[in-house]
Amino acid sequence: MKKIINSTLNQILIEKYYEILKRKQKGLYFKPFWDRPDFNFKEYLFKNNFVLIAEIKRASPLSGELRKDFNPIELLKAYEEGGAKAISVITEEIYFKGSLEYLAAIRTRTSLPLLRKDFILDPIQIEEAKAFGADIVLLIAGILKKEELK
Repeated sequence: MKKIINSTLNQILIEKYYEILKRKQKGLYFKPFWDRPDFNFKEYLFKNNFVLIAEIKRASPLSGELRKDFNPIELLKAYEEGGAKAISVITEEIYFKGSLEYLAAIRTRTSLPLLRKDFILDPIQIEEAKAFGADIVLLIAGILKKEELK
């Protein structure tokens, strides 16, 4: 099982590097949320005793499609009603069937902090996250060099 996971991760990273190259060539034109004020997640965590982060996830490489009736906006509503204090939105497109468009659509419907969850390998992805409405990003230490985490 570990071999399958490592193999899948390597394939995801290869495809992600290729995707980043294509995006850099195109440039970042969609910036509806660029001017939003910066969000201090650390302060937010300390203000709240407990922060439940709910995840918008359509699929996974090992399980495939998780819901046939996937609707990120309906999930958002359910999570807000359930007490979520932040929303994680998976944006990886090929293996997790996520989308930056989900992030933007969700941003227009909530004031909760949004986390972009993807395989972040380049600063342009952090710029994209801000442009599409994310307040924070998930960095996976195991796929980045120490210098890249600073």
